Amino acid sequence: MFTNWAAALKKRDWYIGEHVNNVVIVAVWLKGFPGVYDAYNITGALDIDERDVFLHEVLVRGPIWANDYRILAILPDSGKPKPAVLSLVSFNLEARIPPDFISGVREKTEIMMNLRPNATKRLQNEVFSLTGTRDDDKFYRLVLSIVGLGYTSEGSNKGTTPTIISLVSGPLRWCILSTDTPSQLEGMPSWTE
Repeated sequence: MFTNWAAALKKRDWYIGEHVNNVVIVAVWLKGFPGVYDAYNITGALDIDERDVFLHEVLVRGPIWANDYRILAILPDSGKPKPAVLSLVSFNLEARIPPDFISGVREKTEIMMNLRPNATKRLQNEVFSLTGTRDDDKFYRLVLSIVGLGYTSEGSNKGTTPTIISLVSGPLRWCILSTDTPSQLEGMPSWTE
């Protein structure tokens, strides 16, 4: 499992290069999940050479059951990721997404003078179909992870108290306020293939 979209895509590409069929990327919500270990730190403790290979990788002990509603998205594919748009509030962000996931997306959005498929609703529907709820907080973090934007968050973990997610990108700083769902303050979607 990986805590970074680019690392998950890189591993996915490696599997495809090894002629593995039916490669699937699964986004999993690991906040509060018992038995999650940082592979990079473990390799350091074991004094393993080339530990950078394990950067952004986590090890999970035990199964992740479907009825725990931790699976946020399933992105099947065997082709090269394609540019697409994911929108958050009024921001259009470019992402590289497996083509099988964005095939059939009809809505297009212009970004950087290029017309790209807008996969926002497709991804929202995917999260809803797997979790049974419209959780903007998890969705925002999933999108930020996919587009590779760093962020911080603050708020409360009780009820519908707002969470403020601050995006950090160079000198720019944007804030998104999520008020309609319970906050998940330290969660970060994780990726597995």
